[in-house]
Amino acid sequence: ESRGPSSSEAQANRLSALQGKRDKLSRQLALAKLERFQLEGSQLLSGLVEESPAATKLRDQVRDARKLAEALQDVADEDFPQIEQSFKDVTESWEGTLGKLRQHADRT
Repeated sequence: ESRGPSSSEAQANRLSALQGKRDKLSRQLALAKLERFQLEGSQLLSGLVEESPAATKLRDQVRDARKLAEALQDVADEDFPQIEQSFKDVTESWEGTLGKLRQHADRT
């Protein structure tokens, strides 16, 4: 039994709708991650008693995260996949800085 073009067209429409939903949720998740990073970074910085190169780096990254969140507000959901991997690369680096400073703060 073969399916007619209407069935494959319906599947294509469904796939397109699901991809659109994924793009929207991925962009929302990215914004939430940036918000969390800004909050955790700011909290960690406020608890540090000494200024260090790592603290300066984190302060700059928190500022950059705020700017990136503002820029992502202007990115359409369907355009987010084009920048998603770059976003992940940058935020992974930032999370590494946050983790190192958190470990240092836990030891002091």
